Amino acid sequence: MVDHLALTVTNYTTAFQFLTKVLPALQFECVVQLPNQAGFGRGGVPTFWLRAGQTPTPGQPLHFRANSPQQLEALCLAALAHGGRAEKPAPLKAPARGFGTRVHSPCGVTLEAVYHS
Repeated sequence: MVDHLALTVTNYTTAFQFLTKVLPALQFECVVQLPNQAGFGRGGVPTFWLRAGQTPTPGQPLHFRANSPQQLEALCLAALAHGGRAEKPAPLKAPARGFGTRVHSPCGVTLEAVYHS
């Protein structure tokens, strides 16, 4: 079981502002804020850390689980409302069942969310 993941970005302020606006759609919130880093999670436990740094984490999207198709839609709407881009939720490829989407922040952070039915 993974305890937490971390993402390093060069534009911390922009990434932090975007994530604090869109992650609540997936019931994630900022639970710890320290100088140049923040922990996001559910129930007060940080499972995803955002850090400022000179060398960003290379291009993999961050993957989150949604609890419903409605959360996927809410994530897309939140991303669009806060300067991001969103891909319309689409069915997952077999053998998985459910839907997935990607949203892209103005500073280059990509989030992917999936709902498994």
